[in-house]
Amino acid sequence: MLVGSRARIGFHQVAFVGDKVRRCDQSMDSREIRSYLRFVIPANAGRIYPIIMETSCDSIEWVYGQRALELGVATTLESEGVDLFGPRKDR
Repeated sequence: MLVGSRARIGFHQVAFVGDKVRRCDQSMDSREIRSYLRFVIPANAGRIYPIIMETSCDSIEWVYGQRALELGVATTLESEGVDLFGPRKDR
């Protein structure tokens, strides 16, 4: 469920962090990633895997609204036109 106009889900590659070095890790066993995706979103795993692998670990591909429903990463959208945080001046 995505609630509010700012609700989003982000995808990106895995990052490897070691000895003060951080880098994108495309070598992570893709079978593990695919297996996980097939477990959590079986019908759309094949559509989400490329999004993950094509998005650097230094970036995020945001999925929201109708696209999130189509990819199966959200089941419903609620209060799409409502900013749940309210006007910036009130935060």
